[in-house]
Amino acid sequence: MQSVISKDYFDLFGLPVSYDVDDDRLKQRYRELQHTIHPDKYTSSSGQERRMSLQLTAHVNEAFQTLKNPLLRAGYMLGLHGMNPAAKDVAMDPVFLGEQMELRERLSEIADSRAPQDELLKMRKELEDLAGDRRNLIGQQFGLGTSEAYKRAGMLYLEMQFIDKLLHEIDDLELEMAPQ
Repeated sequence: MQSVISKDYFDLFGLPVSYDVDDDRLKQRYRELQHTIHPDKYTSSSGQERRMSLQLTAHVNEAFQTLKNPLLRAGYMLGLHGMNPAAKDVAMDPVFLGEQMELRERLSEIADSRAPQDELLKMRKELEDLAGDRRNLIGQQFGLGTSEAYKRAGMLYLEMQFIDKLLHEIDDLELEMAPQ
C-alpha cells in the first residue's frame, strides 16, 4: 500500500501525464482504488494498517480532486516540471493585469447597482469563456513540452487563478443578493 503514496497522481490513476485527462478513466480508477484501500476494509486489521488505509485514502482523494479540476491540475503539472508560479517563477502579462483591474471595477459597480442579476450573468458568461480559452491554451502549452511553453503555461495558470477568483466572487455576490 505504501507505494501508492510515492506515485505521482497521473501514475496513480494509470493516466498519461497530460493536461487533457480522460475523465471516465479517472473516475473508474478512483472507484477501483477506493474499493481497494477504503478504511472500512481494514476495521479488523492492525492499527498500523488502518492508519495506512486512512493515509492512502486521503492521498487518493487529493489526487482525484487535483486531476479532475483544470486549475489544480495545471498547478500540479507545473510542479512536476519544476515550476512554482506562486514563487514568482512566472511573470504576469501586464495587459491581462489591466483587464483584471477593469473586471474587478465592473464587478464592484454591478454589486452597487440596483438590478445586478442580468449584468452578473453576462459577466459570469464572459469569465467562463475566458476560463475555457485559458484551459485550451494551457493544454496546448503543456503539449509542446518545452521550457518556454511551460513558462507560458505558468502565466496562463496565474491568469486562470484570477479568473477563478472572480467567478467565486460572483458566486458570493449572487448568494448575498438572493431573496431571503
